[in-house]
This record gives sequence, structure tokens and C-alpha cells, in this order.
Amino acid sequence: MLTDIRPQVDVDRALLEWGRWLQYGAIGGPRRVGCGSAESRYRTPQVWEQDAPREDPPDWRIAERVERIVVQLDPRTHKVLAIWYCARPALQRQGVPLIPDDETWAWRRAHVGSADRFWQLLEYGKSTVSDQWA
Repeated sequence: MLTDIRPQVDVDRALLEWGRWLQYGAIGGPRRVGCGSAESRYRTPQVWEQDAPREDPPDWRIAERVERIVVQLDPRTHKVLAIWYCARPALQRQGVPLIPDDETWAWRRAHVGSADRFWQLLEYGKSTVSDQWA
């Protein structure tokens, strides 16, 4: 029997777990990208890259609970939440600099018209998840 995780987890952490779950593949396992053999890590001129240590998988109980809430939102709000809690942290983990900054990159990527509209949709999405999470 699963324990109720809601009292132990705040909404921002839950949304970050949901974002990691989306990045992870949303099917309970990591997405395979190419072959995992030593030959596939070969880069000329004669460079062998070390495997990066794997981070812990996301908590699927939290992520799936958030997903059940988020799928009820309109597609633009869903997209804004996914950009803010999935794409942006994933790029930051990989060390990719977002130019000119995170906020400008995020609202331009969402194609919602303006930064104000992006923040409105983000706050609406967070408040909806928060209301239904409790």
C-alpha cells in the first residue's frame, strides 16, 4: 500500500519531480539515446569520454500525482509548466548557459506573447496544482 505523500512534499518540489519525470521519459525508465557501447563514446581525435554518473530517478508517485492535475490544465499552461520545471532545469543540469537569462529564454520558448503572460500562466498553473495537491 502506498503512503500518502502530499503532506511531506511542497508544490515546488512536486513540480520539479514532475519535470524530472518528464525528462526521464515518463514511462518509469530513462530514455535510451543511441548505443551504450564503448565505441559509441568514441570522439575524434582519440578521446574517450567517461560515463556521467546517473542521478537518482524521479519519485514517480509524486510525478504521476502532479501529472493527473496538470493534464486537466489548458495546453498553454501545461507547456509553460513543462518549460519552467522540465526543460530549464534539464539544461541547467547539463551546464548549458541560457542567454540572455532563464526568464527571457523561458517565455520566448513558450511562445505566449509576452513575459507578463508567461508569468500569469506559470502562477495560474502553480496555484492550480497547489489547490488540488492539498
